[in-house]
Amino acid sequence: MSLEPRGIKRLINQIKIMKSNRFYRFGDLIFARGRRWENDRKIILKNSNYKNSLLRVILEAADIKEVITKDKLSEICQNYIYPKSFSEFENILNIQIRTGDVVANPQGIIGKHRGRKIHYISNPEKLLFDIDKYLNVNKKINSINIITAMHFGDNDVHDIWRFNKTLLEKNKQLIYKIFYKINKEFDLPITVEKSHECDIKNTDSNFLKLCYSKDVILDHSAYCDLIRLVRGDKLDMEATPMAGIDGMSFDEAKNNYDVAANSIITTATKATRRQQ
Repeated sequence: MSLEPRGIKRLINQIKIMKSNRFYRFGDLIFARGRRWENDRKIILKNSNYKNSLLRVILEAADIKEVITKDKLSEICQNYIYPKSFSEFENILNIQIRTGDVVANPQGIIGKHRGRKIHYISNPEKLLFDIDKYLNVNKKINSINIITAMHFGDNDVHDIWRFNKTLLEKNKQLIYKIFYKINKEFDLPITVEKSHECDIKNTDSNFLKLCYSKDVILDHSAYCDLIRLVRGDKLDMEATPMAGIDGMSFDEAKNNYDVAANSIITTATKATRRQQ
C-alpha cells in the first residue's frame, strides 16, 4: 500500500510533541538514572498532578529498601488496566520508536550524541532488519502501528535536553525517512498511535499498550527495558551503554540491568547514582 509524501507528512503531524517532560520519565526514575532522578521522583510522589498515574503507583509500591520485584511491577500494570482491552491489536505490529531530544547531544548539538546509532530514528536500517525478521516469523501481521512521542526532557537545572525548532525539524526529517523506507520495503498500511491530550495519560497508555499488545518491536532504551520486564522478555543489553552517558561506567550500567534481570528493579542504588 503506497503512501504519497503528503500521506507520510500527515502521519508525522499526528505524533505528539512533548516539549517539556521534566519529571514523568519511567526509565530514569525507576532505574535511578540521570542527573536528577532522586529529586524528580519526589515530585512524582508528592505533586497532586501525578496522583493515580502509573509511574506514581509503581514508585509507591517500592519497599523500605526502595526495590520492587518484577512480579510486583507486572501485578501493578495488570491491575492498572485490564490487558485484554488491547486484544484489538492482534495481527498489528506495534513499533516503539524513541524520538525527540535523542537526535542531539544533551546541549542540543545534532550529530554529537554518543549513543545516537542505538536508536531506530538514527539507524533506520536496523529497524527495517528487525521488522523483516519479525514478519518472516509472524505471517499474520496485516498492518504496522507506530507508537511514539517527540519527547524532550527539558532539564532546566542543567540546561540540557531542551526543545527547539531545529531539533523538531530534524525529528520530522528522520521520521519521514523511516516511514518512507517502511512503506517502500513492506506492503502494509502504516498508522500512528492516537495521542491523548494529557501527556501523563498518553505516556501511561503507550506504556501499557506496548506491555500487553501481542506483536511488538521495541526501540533501545531503559523505558523499553521496563516494558520488556513486564512482558517477560529478555533485556536489551544493546541499550546498556546509553546509561553510561549520564555518568555511569559500562560495568555500573551493566550491573544495573543485571540486577533487573535477576527479578529486582533497583529504584535507589548507590551503584547507579551519579555523584554530583
